[in-house]
Amino acid sequence: MRRLPFLLALFAVFGVLALFPAAQPSRLTALQNPPTATPVTPTVTPTPRSLLPAQPTPLPDAVLLAQSINLAAFNVRDIELSTPLSNSRFNFRVPDNWLASGANTLRLDLSYAINVTTAAATPVTTPPAVLRVRLNGVPIAAFTLTVNDTGRRLVEVPLPAEIMGDPTLRDFNIQLTLEGREQCLQGIESRVRIAAATSEIAFQYRLLPPPLDLSLYPRPFYNNTPAVLGETVAFVLPQRPEPLDYEAAASLAAGLGALSRNRVRIYAVRADELTEADRLANQLWIGQIGKHAAIDAAYAARRFPTRLEADGSLFVGRTRIAPDDGVAQIILNPDNPKAAIIAVTAQTPEGLRKATQVLSGPPAIIGLGGPVALVSQIGQTPATDREAVLAERVTFADLGYVNAPIYGAGLQFGEIVFTMPDGVVLTDDAMLDFRFDYSDTLAEANATVTLFMNETPLNSTFLRNPRTGERITQLKARIPPFSVISGARNTLLIQIDSSGLVDARACEVLPSVIVWLLPRPESSFYLPRRADDAPARVPLLSGFPLPFTRLSDLRDVLFVLPDAPNAEETAQMLRLMAFLGSSVASSARFAPRVSLGALPPDVDPSAYHIIALGRPTRNAYIRSLNTILPQPFQAGSDALEQVVDSVVYRLPPAYDIGVLQLIESPKAPQRAILVISGTGNVGVESALRALIERRTVNLPGNVIYASPTQLWTINTRTRETLSLPPTATAEPRPLATVVIGASTATPIPVFTVTPSRTPTPTPTVASW
Repeated sequence: MRRLPFLLALFAVFGVLALFPAAQPSRLTALQNPPTATPVTPTVTPTPRSLLPAQPTPLPDAVLLAQSINLAAFNVRDIELSTPLSNSRFNFRVPDNWLASGANTLRLDLSYAINVTTAAATPVTTPPAVLRVRLNGVPIAAFTLTVNDTGRRLVEVPLPAEIMGDPTLRDFNIQLTLEGREQCLQGIESRVRIAAATSEIAFQYRLLPPPLDLSLYPRPFYNNTPAVLGETVAFVLPQRPEPLDYEAAASLAAGLGALSRNRVRIYAVRADELTEADRLANQLWIGQIGKHAAIDAAYAARRFPTRLEADGSLFVGRTRIAPDDGVAQIILNPDNPKAAIIAVTAQTPEGLRKATQVLSGPPAIIGLGGPVALVSQIGQTPATDREAVLAERVTFADLGYVNAPIYGAGLQFGEIVFTMPDGVVLTDDAMLDFRFDYSDTLAEANATVTLFMNETPLNSTFLRNPRTGERITQLKARIPPFSVISGARNTLLIQIDSSGLVDARACEVLPSVIVWLLPRPESSFYLPRRADDAPARVPLLSGFPLPFTRLSDLRDVLFVLPDAPNAEETAQMLRLMAFLGSSVASSARFAPRVSLGALPPDVDPSAYHIIALGRPTRNAYIRSLNTILPQPFQAGSDALEQVVDSVVYRLPPAYDIGVLQLIESPKAPQRAILVISGTGNVGVESALRALIERRTVNLPGNVIYASPTQLWTINTRTRETLSLPPTATAEPRPLATVVIGASTATPIPVFTVTPSRTPTPTPTVASW
């Protein structure tokens, strides 16, 4: 009973009523326990109770599928091994909706070379080396490499079905060890190089059906599938979307981006324009009942676990859902049982706002789930961003690093990440007290530890004092204030160098024990700070996504879409919101604002960082900014006003180029306005991709021009020149053109821009 007030407080903050069964059913197959459309009858009490049983898990698909994924897709780098002994390991994960079956194989693109290190050695009599392979610590293969095996070859290693087919296992580890002590005794060294990009794991698997449990979200939309394969979800909006629908979609896209590390492909479609391909996909339906054709049709067919009565009342079981309650529910896709549909809906605008909160952030901390979730109220947004608060003294344990060992011989790395609040700078007495334990193997290897703060070296030490032989277990370092970035994530990099594990002269190999260093959780940062008294300035585009991600819930971001967004422009907003969601320092329930073509009357521009997207002829807000843009557009046109500083550019009429511009808000200098625009659809897409793909990171400018293949930048604040090396015309001549910051009497250099080949744009869905 003592915990009851705590649970009630949690529900008061978020107001989620989740629907789990009161008693967990035994694990039965779909044939033994078929789904039922009749919900159980709940007892309404102040404490949330189960209203619907969780759906039973059907059997996996009987069809055996095959897919090969290269090691680079699992973030594996090229592997190099050498005799007398070296090893390397890497991890891979089987997607959550795969059940490994049949023959699974590791294929290694291997190059083997022999190097004679002494004159007495004879390559012909070189003893063999042995390459051993382990899966999750179990030996599964050993290959003898002789002189005849030098060169490049493909090595196939079967992965045992009894390990790969275990449905409780998702994460696997491969360890490769090269042994050759006899070669070392003869003055010979062998090297094996494995190319990650052309080595692969060939999977055979069966698809598991999507789980109908909202507590597992982002499943079934994201199943930890490697990014190269990708997973896709269609955001289905009403026939006539309203700003609230776009706002809900933006919040859900940010949440999905955060939970999936932006690995889900998102596109938008209107409910009355679903194609056959759209109907087969995973779908996220967003909109109010009575305004969304797909949601209304599903209620008419009684496909949802909630039901809509003839008088407009909404029920779950025998419990009536209040009109202002939000509803999130998941069902199998009736057109494709391998996909799912999640509906975020309500009977009123207020209810839709509440429903959006179910999936716009991490799963509920109290773990409630099932096929339906109801939201009765939403807690007040905190006045300050709690995620940005960092104590002056903070331990590794405070940051969540309690047991984070660094394994392996050679050069190994570990990371400790923290977020520094915005608007402050460190003082000169900032310090790091790094404490650690390590294996005897490292102590005998003459190993070193080096600390970096965001690539700035802090300190280094041998793990054993060279003069006294004393083991070192603590390393203190001063943290230079300039090495820590305020308002952003900062990384302490721990580098362990144990390249001395092998005594090459004696060919003695240390025992094959685990090599590790364990940072102690009581290790601490001392981060005293003062207010940053420097004038607030909007960062350059190279710093994107700052300043838009300074608040973890994006509540100070306002996205201005075109006056009447089409499907392509809506999808571009969703993709950028997913990127921003994946870029915040910590997970939160996202609440950005969205408007169409102009700022809402109730919006104070000084309270928001603003992102405006679209061609000027389609976005009235971008047109209203034209006079203050460093790269303006011609009045009533999408064409560029071809004047930047004292340079005039002659662009062909059909030249499609994108433009990114980051300026200070005229209403509040500390606020930023980002304009994502272009002279055509391909240009806008090129500008957006430059941001999402982080191609702007090394371009310190406030204006970036983007083609499908190239970027050019200029910093109009400092009058830095364009990075594009243009080809000058034969005789530059003065033009009767008014040039910003220059007199018309001064000769103006004229450059002819030769456009790169512009791809044919893909067909765009009709405007909404």
